[in-house]
Amino acid sequence: RDEFGQLVSEKLDAPVIDSLEALHPALRRELEQLASLANAKRKLAQDDMQLILLQLCAKRYITLSCLAGLVHRSADVLRKSYLKPLTSQGRVRLAFPTTPNHMRQAYRTSAEDEGTQS
Repeated sequence: RDEFGQLVSEKLDAPVIDSLEALHPALRRELEQLASLANAKRKLAQDDMQLILLQLCAKRYITLSCLAGLVHRSADVLRKSYLKPLTSQGRVRLAFPTTPNHMRQAYRTSAEDEGTQS
């Protein structure tokens, strides 16, 4: 793991957040701040939730369970309603694209969208 608690693998082009508990407190607070609107509102416009997910996945891979924990939504809803469409649009990429059901699958914002995130 790196100094922020992210998993590092030479097989991936970015670190992976696979455990919120393992994260450095400052990084966890930063991610929770990005997800704060999703936590404040149970009903959120699809565009708003997509933007939050894109921001969370910028510059790093994040597993589905960690994303679900950050935005307080079910993993199944996130995968079906948000991540699958974002992946199909090319806005999010998979850590293991040849094995979509990989047990350690994680998501990262595509290069084009990373340039537009703040």
